[in-house]
Amino acid sequence: MEEEKYCYIHKDVETGLKCTACERHICPKCMVQSPVGYKCKECAQPKVTHLEQITAKQYILGGFVGLIAGVGCTYFWFLFKCSLGLLGYLAAYFIGFFVAKAIILIAGHKKGLRIQLLSGAITAVCVVLNPLYYMSMIPTPEVFLPTCSDVAINFFMNPYSICALFLAVLGAVLEFKK
Repeated sequence: MEEEKYCYIHKDVETGLKCTACERHICPKCMVQSPVGYKCKECAQPKVTHLEQITAKQYILGGFVGLIAGVGCTYFWFLFKCSLGLLGYLAAYFIGFFVAKAIILIAGHKKGLRIQLLSGAITAVCVVLNPLYYMSMIPTPEVFLPTCSDVAINFFMNPYSICALFLAVLGAVLEFKK
């Protein structure tokens, strides 16, 4: 005599379907179509590879080192971009490249969307809030100290700066695609 088969979630629904991964019985409400057949919702979830498993310590250390690399790179970039002309703005790509490389080395060559976002965000903050750019806005130390919002507004008024920001973040994010 054949045993009755019920969905492992909906105990009152009789079914003949099984998950192709774990072989539990699933009903049409629980099934998810995959390239290799129907799976239960748990087995259909995307798996995180070992390259994407990053600890909080790796995030914090990677972020800290990326911030140091970003501040250092943007410092020198700001010094030399005027003498390089338009090439100086194109060189902003390498700010992102070096920030991403620093994070990759510290995080143990991990990759994934979250670490890409970390790298892009750190690069953006470093380019927009560049220490020399910030200091160039101060006419005299006694008059006023610009706030971060003053620096950001001044930065975004310049189309070349926006292009440089885009290239820097692009350099940071694309480094993880290799």
